Amino acid sequence: MRFSTLSAFSLATAGVHAASGFASSCRMDSSIYSFVAFTISTQCKGSDGQYKSTTFDVTKCYNVQKSGQISCGAGDLSVCTCANNPNGVGVMSCLCPTDSGTSTGQQQIDLNKCIGNNNGKLFC
Repeated sequence: MRFSTLSAFSLATAGVHAASGFASSCRMDSSIYSFVAFTISTQCKGSDGQYKSTTFDVTKCYNVQKSGQISCGAGDLSVCTCANNPNGVGVMSCLCPTDSGTSTGQQQIDLNKCIGNNNGKLFC
């Protein structure tokens, strides 16, 4: 029984790193990781332990509210100006307009909150 419980747990968690985000299982050094035009490019660990190249459109996981605040959920970030935060890989810095036309000010978005790694592929 002990073996089957351990095996079931291992199979259920193999290659899936959503709860802790993708940074813990993907290469985040600046020579490999990049964030350009809402697209992450990096290498993430698969269930076989090998790193695989992957690209991912973050607009699948984030949207802009009427208040200009960015939140988790598929949507359109095209009204925002976003770039990789120079103070942290895996952090997106954005300026977004509100419905009234004012700016929210600089927002620091931790991409790990809404993006995970599943067998070397990023997902929401």
